[in-house]
Amino acid sequence: MASSSVELQFAAEFAVFLVAAAGLAVIVLRSELLSRSSLGAAALGAGFCGVGAAALFRGSLLVRRGADPALVASMAIGLFLLLAGSVRWGGGRAARRLLWLALTLLAAALWLEGLPGPGTWAVPCCWGRGPWPWGPRWYEPVVGPSPPGWCRARLPPCCCWC
Repeated sequence: MASSSVELQFAAEFAVFLVAAAGLAVIVLRSELLSRSSLGAAALGAGFCGVGAAALFRGSLLVRRGADPALVASMAIGLFLLLAGSVRWGGGRAARRLLWLALTLLAAALWLEGLPGPGTWAVPCCWGRGPWPWGPRWYEPVVGPSPPGWCRARLPPCCCWC
């Protein structure tokens, strides 16, 4: 990664971490502002913890791979818990819609992170077998002969769109 992209990634992940920390502080101090039920507040708190932890480890570059399965799972579970906790939302409609927009954008960024980088040729393969439970896993091609019936990426025929 170029130094400017590392700095941008740090800034984005730090902003997500700060928002998650602020959300967790609101839940701990005044949960009735965000949720009308204690179960919803617990889901929101756990969701903010999951998203914040993933953002902290990814932004600080303590984990080398951004698509580390543990971090992807933490972020995905955190996003799901935030969505589930917002069902009994105690704030206004506009705030809930902004929360849903932010969750959608974070989920899209999480999904797009698993795609191959620019200038690479890859084969989308095996839905549900990627670093996340949804979407394709991308394999780079392998040079050389492949077993009969397998595609150029040396994957079984059921996994390739060759």
